[in-house]
Amino acid sequence: MIDSEIQSIASLIYEPGEYFEFGCDEGDASKFVKVANEMFPDKPYCVARGWVIWDAIVTEEQRQALKTINIQPVFVYVNFVIEDQYGYLNSGHFRRSTALVEMIQPCFFVTRNTVYVLVGPGTRKDVNHTDVFAIYF
Repeated sequence: MIDSEIQSIASLIYEPGEYFEFGCDEGDASKFVKVANEMFPDKPYCVARGWVIWDAIVTEEQRQALKTINIQPVFVYVNFVIEDQYGYLNSGHFRRSTALVEMIQPCFFVTRNTVYVLVGPGTRKDVNHTDVFAIYF
């Protein structure tokens, strides 16, 4: 049982998803940080690359319950934090977000707590929701 749980979590992190057309060029990140600060002045930003959007598989009932509190069962896992506004994470750390509030082209993944400025190419995949919550840092 434990081996299958470890394998499931390992696949969550290490198996690539499908290419997802989102994210800005890393050279434009500072421009998009300014935009994020203007759009969401009360939220800190986190600039990240090597990202994967996880669509958590949930029941329709769970999806509707999340919708009533204005979140979606979608998360971003970043392999490399470039800059964290509050300095919680050093450059190079990895992170999993909280649930999605909205995605805004070209590169903003917005949660209740943070605006992620996603740079470079990324992927997206369906994942088991229990695996998502097994990873918290």
